Amino acid sequence: GVNGLCSRSDTGGLTFNRSVPIFGVTDGCGGIHGHPKVAPDGTVYVPVRGCNNVQAVSVSEDAGTTWKVRRVQGAGFSAKPPPGILDPTVGIASDGTIYFAYISGETGGGRARVAVSRDKGLTWSNDTDLGASHGLNNAVFATAIAGDPNRAAVAFLGSTEPGDHQSAAFKGTWYVYIAHTYDGGKTWVTVNATPGAPVQ
Repeated sequence: GVNGLCSRSDTGGLTFNRSVPIFGVTDGCGGIHGHPKVAPDGTVYVPVRGCNNVQAVSVSEDAGTTWKVRRVQGAGFSAKPPPGILDPTVGIASDGTIYFAYISGETGGGRARVAVSRDKGLTWSNDTDLGASHGLNNAVFATAIAGDPNRAAVAFLGSTEPGDHQSAAFKGTWYVYIAHTYDGGKTWVTVNATPGAPVQ
């Protein structure tokens, strides 16, 4: 009984067309979803935290009239739903490549990850743990941006502390991390952007 709705405005926000559901009845989507993003060719993406137990994007190739859910999974990986209420995000490069940044539910916490699609979410590759180089066991609030082909960045809050980050007993210290790629998501470099100034 849970769905997301989208309504398009052709008048700069003065009026909106009728709202249409962005998930199908059998897609199994629920919980919160991320913000819509529009590619240079007009394709619309809404990232979703869980559709039949896999994170996904709902995609419209006809200006928001119809939608199809495409799960973020590929050879050897599946984007697990996040711990707690955390929505994924999408960055879109000028050539249409999409970078799906998400928090994956893992044993002992949640990891900041990113996966790449070059065919509007039909297939996915290069799923990467962005915090592994820093020993991060928890991450929240990922956001992605992309620009020229092969260039993208993901920012998130991360902590080395394992466990349930929403628990009152959680003692983790959080920092802002930024990961970037210059080769279309094949490799990522992650830096602690606030090493002397943790955020809480």
